[in-house]
Parts: sequence; structure tokens; C-alpha cells
Amino acid sequence: LLIVFHKSNLDMNREGALRTLKSGRELSRKATKPVVNVFATIWNLGAIIFVFAATLVSMLTWKNLRGHTVKNGAKRKNNMNWFYHQCMKRFILTVNPFWKREVDFEVPAEELKENTYLYVCNHLSYSDFIMLSGVADINYVGVGKSDLLHMPLVGKVFQNNGFLPVEFQKRPDGRWGTKPGSTEKLMKLSRKSLESDISIILFPEGKIQLDYDLAEFKPGFFKLAIETDTPVVPIGSWGNQFIWPMMKSAVPSSRMQPGYSFVKFGTPIEPLNPQELEGMSNPVEITNYLVDKYSLTEEELEYPDLETVIQSVSSYNADVDENGDEKMYTKLVVSLFSEICRRKVMTLRLDCEEKWAKQEKKRMKAEDENDKYYVDLMENAIERGRDALKL
Repeated sequence: LLIVFHKSNLDMNREGALRTLKSGRELSRKATKPVVNVFATIWNLGAIIFVFAATLVSMLTWKNLRGHTVKNGAKRKNNMNWFYHQCMKRFILTVNPFWKREVDFEVPAEELKENTYLYVCNHLSYSDFIMLSGVADINYVGVGKSDLLHMPLVGKVFQNNGFLPVEFQKRPDGRWGTKPGSTEKLMKLSRKSLESDISIILFPEGKIQLDYDLAEFKPGFFKLAIETDTPVVPIGSWGNQFIWPMMKSAVPSSRMQPGYSFVKFGTPIEPLNPQELEGMSNPVEITNYLVDKYSLTEEELEYPDLETVIQSVSSYNADVDENGDEKMYTKLVVSLFSEICRRKVMTLRLDCEEKWAKQEKKRMKAEDENDKYYVDLMENAIERGRDALKL
């Protein structure tokens, strides 16, 4: 109305008025979004602190929550870990006005709940562990940096919920790597969890990946899956990097944002034993075997990293003699198995990306319709204002 009735703008044309309105509307949206982000940050940080505090208080007052792993039918279950994930699901996801999660399964959720698996997921943000909490009441423990065990409030909970720590230290070249001897200790604890029918969930990239492609998977847990004959369940996710952005690989933003997270659980992948590929010296023969066993798609076979590992295995089988290096061959097969799992995670992540894009398109369409409403409203006001000025 100020645009219409201001004396200096009486002669402005209709297109100019609408253009001014649209730019003003856009500025208004950009100005209010930081306010929404502040509320989202306060809400979610408060909810996270509340969950850890509630879990810790319950652990101190409720005897059955003090980190004990108890029999639950045919399976074993860590009561505190179950309580922690249920709190995460209910207080941060169910009643959260800012974050929404959508979970899909390629197999029935009951199948995942009743069996022991190694779950592997791409790593996008610090919010990943929240978005994977309480899914289908799956009984699993997580793998993460040992620094979490020394954090106030958080550390006490993780010390009692079966958390599997990875110890890091700074190398002489300034880069970070696992502490000598820590990997063996981690594998020992992980093997014990799997033997106790407790599933494990981890981010095999070993870091939050800011690039679009997945980082190379660390081989340790895939070797463990082969040794313990534990199927691997790939998980793809997308959207977490927008609701809790990362400034750097290990530095989260101080501001959270409203948004959607999409998570998809894939079909369990049976381990690839080295004996299965013995004598296969032709890459085509190995590829056909893997396609039949793992239902690999043409898109998954096109990735050069997978082709390179298949070529390495076939070359080893072609050149090996009776005194072949068994450790080297096992290492190649483990790399091949981890690369297959990596491709499956990537496929699931692409499915999540497609759903996220549809949701974003829907949101933008709603915003455009909202803009159109205000444009039509102002256009009507302009016409009425001109009629009034004529009188």
C-alpha cells in the first residue's frame, strides 16, 4: 500500500510494482529464515541434552538400565542402549516440529529385528546417529570416536550402552589415524557383540564425507563380517547434511535448520568368502558370479573402483602358484566385498536423494503458491488504490 499511495510512485507501472513486491517478499523470507534456524537449533540441542540427561538419570535410578546385557528371548539385549534409542526416536523425531524422518525397507523390518547384522551407512552429518535411532526397534550398538566417551553427560551414557570406540591419534605428518593396537581391540569387542547376537551399526567411510561420492570404505569390519559369517545390511541416507550442516569434515555448524531426512535399509548382503572365487582368473567370470550372487545392476558395475578390484582378484588367480600369499588374496577379496557394499549404499543413497528432491520440489511449489497469493492480493490492492485516487 505504501508503494501505491506514495506520491512519487503514482506513475509506476504494474510490472514494476509486482517486481518490487516479489523482491521484497524474497528479502522477507531470507530475513525470517535465520530466526527459524535459531529456534530449530534451540529445540534440537535442548532435546538432545534432555535425552542424554534422561538416560543417565534412569541408569542411576533403575537397576536394569545400568549397562547390563540381558536375555531377551533368543537374543541378548542391552537395556540401556534400547532405552537411549527409544528416547531419541520419541523426543527428537516423533514430536519434532523442525526435523522429519522417512524410513523405507527393502526387506520386512521384522526380519532385521530378529537377526544379527552388520549395518553400514554413508556419513553426512552429526545428525546421522539421531536419524538412525530406534528404527524398527533394531537391537544394535554403534561405532564412533573414543572422544565421545570423555564428553560430559554423553560419555557416561556411551560407557554403559555397549558403544564401540575407535581411538585416534595425530601422526607425525599432521594427519589423524587410528592409534596402534586400537583396531585389534575394536575388532575383539565387535566380535564379542556379534557373537552375543547384538548387531553393529557404523559409518565405514571413517569420516563425514563432504564430497558427493562416497569415500573408500575401511576394510576392518568387512573382514570381520566374512570371518563371523555375518550378513551386511547397506543403508543409504540423504538430507541430514542440510538439517545440521557441516563447516568442515569434523566441525558442525552452530546453526541447525528445518528439513527432511530420508533413510533406506537395503537387502542383507551375504559375506563373500575367499574360497568362492578361487580359480577364477577371468574378470568376466568373476563379474558374472557377483551379479548372480548380489544382483548387481549395470549402474553399480560401471564404477571404476569395483572394476579395478575385480581385475586385481582375477590377476592374482591367474598368476598364483601353490605357494601363493594367502593373506594378500584374503585382503583382495575383503576389498572386493567392501566395494560391493559401497556400491549398494550408493544406490540406496541415490534413492533417498530422489525422494528428497521430490519433497524439496513440493516445498518450493508451496512457496510459489504462497507468493502468488500475496502477489494477487497486492495486485488487487493496487487496482483498488488507483480507483480510490481517481475519486
